Amino acid sequence: MRIGINGDMFVEWGGGIDFLRILLRGLNALPNASTNKLYLIVPIKKISNLSYLKYYIKKGFNALPLQKKYIAALPKPLNLKNIECVLKQEAEIEFILLKDNKTSLDQQLAPYQLEVVLPCFYPMDANFSIPWLGYLYDFQHKYLPHFFTQAEITKREIAFETMVSQAPAIIVNAKTVKEDAIDFLNASPAQLFALPFCPLYGQEWIEGSIDKFKLPEHFFILSNQFWKHKDHSTAFRALKAFYAMGDFNHIHLICTGEMQDYRFPTYAAELKQLIKELGIETQVHLLGYISKQDQVLLMQNAIAVLQPTLFEGGPGGGVVYEALARNKYVVLSDIRVNKEIEDVRCTFFEAGNPIDFAQKLVQTVQKEKLEPAQNLALQTKQTQALAQVLHEAIHFAIYHHKKVSV
Repeated sequence: MRIGINGDMFVEWGGGIDFLRILLRGLNALPNASTNKLYLIVPIKKISNLSYLKYYIKKGFNALPLQKKYIAALPKPLNLKNIECVLKQEAEIEFILLKDNKTSLDQQLAPYQLEVVLPCFYPMDANFSIPWLGYLYDFQHKYLPHFFTQAEITKREIAFETMVSQAPAIIVNAKTVKEDAIDFLNASPAQLFALPFCPLYGQEWIEGSIDKFKLPEHFFILSNQFWKHKDHSTAFRALKAFYAMGDFNHIHLICTGEMQDYRFPTYAAELKQLIKELGIETQVHLLGYISKQDQVLLMQNAIAVLQPTLFEGGPGGGVVYEALARNKYVVLSDIRVNKEIEDVRCTFFEAGNPIDFAQKLVQTVQKEKLEPAQNLALQTKQTQALAQVLHEAIHFAIYHHKKVSV
């Protein structure tokens, strides 16, 4: 089978690249995978000197304490070499670079004789001739509407309704998202395919030093962008309570990730003020955005990975996939989507409750050190489950696309 992986939107950010990696892992485990041909479709019309310039100007402005909300983030400059290097860890792929704005997507893809295209962030045209699978990320605007403008909510709802009405099949990151699509959009359950939790196992242990960060020997790590729904404040309050529960002051907290939320420009400053008020300034290290390699090096050296999030589109968010792939303990909030993870290395705390969080931190530091090479059986089982869902979704899309075409 000739399968097109639609990289539009996904190739523009790290989490999207990781999602494509998981997708490729499942596709590479499909029945008769050795005879399949995989193509990554990348629209490069966004890559220009002007887009680079706009991106860095916007990035600079976002660092200023402006009250203005930005309508949408410009795409980050794409590095195709890096994308290819990362994705080819999972499967052999050939790139299809879309350079022509004037020619229809159908015509540009015709030479490759694709039999299916997935995942599509936006609905395809009604006359698109190739069977395709849509993608819905999450319904955050339903649960946390105060994080969005009314215009953003309306835009999301129109896009989601259009996707449900037009896509032959839709893949989602979690059972929770599938349930939400049924409840909020009256989507057909048969049309929706929830991908099972499948960390990116088999990651090589990265060699390197973290000395440049001048950190203590013992620490937790929290790797989220500083967005309100990631709930850093509960983590900071939990750390303060954790210190009161025993002789733990030598264990610090490392935070990585962009420290701007365009929706709440003063949020990072408020968190810094909270750290000061709690008296834990010397034990919380805000590293900001760092390279993925440095992030992984820190994770490898951490006691545990923390995930206090109040909302995620997929179980745990990308950082939990990465942590479990590297056989690390995780302490995470007990929100509905996170509870889809069944793994003894995960400890759940009551979301938003710093005392319960602190108690779970105490439990975690008292656990025995994890032995390496525990993941192989779990990896095989989860990858096969992922492949099975993708197999069903692809064949559902092909069958129903043909029915509509006829």
